[in-house]
Amino acid sequence: MRVIVADIFGGVVVWGLLVAFCVYIGKTWLRWSRAEVKFSPPRWRSGIATIGFGASTASLTLIVALGVHALITGGFPYYSPPLMLVFRVGFLTALCGVLTALIGTGQLEVPTIVSSLLCLLIWFVEAIAQ
Repeated sequence: MRVIVADIFGGVVVWGLLVAFCVYIGKTWLRWSRAEVKFSPPRWRSGIATIGFGASTASLTLIVALGVHALITGGFPYYSPPLMLVFRVGFLTALCGVLTALIGTGQLEVPTIVSSLLCLLIWFVEAIAQ
């Protein structure tokens, strides 16, 4: 009985935090799209931050898609080639987000750093779990 309650509680916490993270990303994109000035001077650095936030959003999308697929199918076998490909792409997009956040400026700079580092942490933990 204790194991069942722990599994349910663990799933609610993990999926709840993931949903909250997705809501944060969505609200940030919405706030950015409604802003008067999207790109602050220098414009190229704001563009870099936007590209980085897009990369971290892509990484989060891969995390959610992978989690939903694993939930529906019952998981992945260890070292599955599609799983390793998704790990590689997700890790690289999160790393791209971190690197562009260091260069970029503007209103997406801080959300890019936060989301990229969280995605990188999730990919690192998932890779260790394999």
